[in-house]
Amino acid sequence: MPLPTPKKNQEEDSFMQDCMGDPAMNKEYKDQKQRAAICYHQFSARKKKKATASEEVKWSDIGNDGAIGLI
Repeated sequence: MPLPTPKKNQEEDSFMQDCMGDPAMNKEYKDQKQRAAICYHQFSARKKKKATASEEVKWSDIGNDGAIGLI
């Protein structure tokens, strides 16, 4: 079963409601605390992934001399 993931720009409160109320999550994780922990993990993992992606250097940012150009 795939775990729910936050939609683009979805706020934490909204995602937690969606995740905690998801029928598959309720069936798989009957313990509310365990389900909440998984939902929080999913939200924070997406947030970390988003932050990492925005910090990555693109090849087009690197000049011929190997220096990263700052604009």
